[in-house]
Amino acid sequence: MKTCSYLTVRRGLFFVLFCANLWPAAVSRAAVGFTLNPSSVSNTYGGTIALQVTGLTNTETVVVQTFLDANTNGVIDGADLLVQQFNLTDGQASVIGGITNINVPGDTDTTAGQITAQLNFQSGDFAISGKYEYRLSSPTGHFTPITNLFTITDFPYAQSFTGNVVNSGTNVPNAFVLFFQSNNNGPEGGAVANNSGSYTIKAAPGTYQLVAFKSNYVANFSSPPILTLGSGTTLSTNLTLINTTRSISGRIVDAANSGIGLPGLLVPVTSTDGLLAVGFTDGNGNFTVPVTASNWKIERNQSALGFYGYVAPGNSTSVDTSTGSVAGVTIALPRATALFYGSVKDNLNQPLAGVVPAWGYNVV
Repeated sequence: MKTCSYLTVRRGLFFVLFCANLWPAAVSRAAVGFTLNPSSVSNTYGGTIALQVTGLTNTETVVVQTFLDANTNGVIDGADLLVQQFNLTDGQASVIGGITNINVPGDTDTTAGQITAQLNFQSGDFAISGKYEYRLSSPTGHFTPITNLFTITDFPYAQSFTGNVVNSGTNVPNAFVLFFQSNNNGPEGGAVANNSGSYTIKAAPGTYQLVAFKSNYVANFSSPPILTLGSGTTLSTNLTLINTTRSISGRIVDAANSGIGLPGLLVPVTSTDGLLAVGFTDGNGNFTVPVTASNWKIERNQSALGFYGYVAPGNSTSVDTSTGSVAGVTIALPRATALFYGSVKDNLNQPLAGVVPAWGYNVV
């Protein structure tokens, strides 16, 4: 039997110690953590959502995508809509003229390797009640993507709307239903029809208009149901969608660099004959909105643009689909270079939290 010499043992010990010195460097990187607080709010919530990422390298950038879970299965799949996407970089915030633009998510803490961002929940926009998936990923593949679930519930009003979303007598599953007050320009909120096409929306007493939308359909917005919701009542009405026959497609980009597409943006289009269709840009800013033969206008949703630090020109983009589908539409939007800032208080000089501009406009 062979015996180990002193030199052999010493070399082996040196190798073990050498590896031990390397091992901490290889595993010192903590696992990436991702939390949302709160993870559930009502559609009337006016506060912020704290998004925190830990275990990063110093100055690392991550991508956050928000999907509306249309079929409520808790998994990101083809039925879900990308309704928001933005980057966060450790140690960086959006600053204009030395002032932090609080409309745009950025890192608000001073801890290296950690990002804490405060997301304005409604960001001047409306909220669709339902289930969402927040997906955190690394643009360079440094960690496996992490998905957290987020829920927007209806405020427990004592009165509600209910019914089905239908097309040619058949229920349309997972369509989106928006409700408008008759004296307001924009939606008050919305909900997602279930897998059977049924919807329920709770709301404060008042007079409302309801409209549904879904890809491959348009809604007649010229004569939506006008319903007066009394205290403690439930009103039932079906909402009709119309089949599409063509489409409008293109890309929304940064005006200074067309290589930068703007992802997760709502793309509402309206026709001269009162129809409404809605789409969203994908992760590269591309969009396709199925429509019918008509003259259409691609509207601007300034409240959503403010979240990204962009502003919209006053004019909408006109598209004529009377002879067929239209492709290659490019909408170039400029970044904000100035901002108004201050505080909002009541007549007793008390601060008012969660106050946002009217729908469709945002201070940037």
